[in-house]
Parts: sequence; structure tokens; C-alpha cells
Amino acid sequence: MMAQVPIDAGDHLLRKLPNSMVEDYSVMEVTPHSGLGITYYEVDVCKGAAAQPTQTAIQHITNIFHGSNSRANINSTDNSINIQSGFNLELVRDFAAQVRSAKASLPDAQRQKIAEPLAMLEAAIHSSSPEPSKILGALRSIKSVAEGAAGNLVASGIVTMAGSILGG
Repeated sequence: MMAQVPIDAGDHLLRKLPNSMVEDYSVMEVTPHSGLGITYYEVDVCKGAAAQPTQTAIQHITNIFHGSNSRANINSTDNSINIQSGFNLELVRDFAAQVRSAKASLPDAQRQKIAEPLAMLEAAIHSSSPEPSKILGALRSIKSVAEGAAGNLVASGIVTMAGSILGG
């Protein structure tokens, strides 16, 4: 009686080559033979897919994040927006005071457009319980208005300062 062999027609045999390529053979037929007290199997194969480089499965991934602008992009496009939940309220107060004092140096269009978000920012930071979403929204608006004054030194300073508070 012949033992059951754990290979059948339709199975694949993979042969790793010294250059790390892998040959794929499809099993067409398995024929048992016996003689001189031993049993052996003849396996007819057909070379399957072309040789392919082996791929190593990733066993462990470690991501270490530090700072307000941290992110990981793995096979993806980064369309994210950073929202920094913690910021220094005193720094925001100083920023608002500096924008208020330098507002006169902005071009007329930006001076008029920046008034409303600046008033919103000042109201939010002087509130008894400042709401981060209102502060962040006002900071983004002020930054956006200042970005519209290309070439103005004061506007460039406002953009830089707002960007550092917003984390980007």
C-alpha cells in the first residue's frame, strides 16, 4: 500500500534561485513508484509564471511621531490638514496686539479685510473661556488675508507669525 503524498495536480512548486528570483512550476501529474523497498514519486511539472523577485513580508512597523506637524504617508498622497489643538494663548495675544499696531502699514484692501477676523480673534482670546476653534479660524483668516498682500513686509511678518502659531 502506497502512502498518500501531500501534493496534487494543480499545486505549485516554488524554486528559489541564488539571485533571489523564484521559479514557479505547476504540478501536472503525480505518479507513485516503488522498487527495491522504497517508494518515490515522479512529479511532472510545467514552468508556470515567469521568474519573479521574492517579496519579503513586513513583520513589524514602528512609527514615532513628535511635534505638531507629524504624519506618516505610506503609499498615499498627503491631503491632510494639521489642526493643532494646543497653542500658547499668550503668544496669540501678542500676535493680535502686533497685528493691531501694524495694521496701518498694510495695503488698503488687506487693512479692510483683516479688521473683521482680527476683531473675532481679539474677542475670542479675551473671552472668559476661549474657544480654540474660533481662535484657529480667526488666525487662518488673518493669515489668508495677509497672504494676499504679496511683497508687503508687514504682511509677510503676519503670515510667518500666524503660520508658526498654526503649526505650518
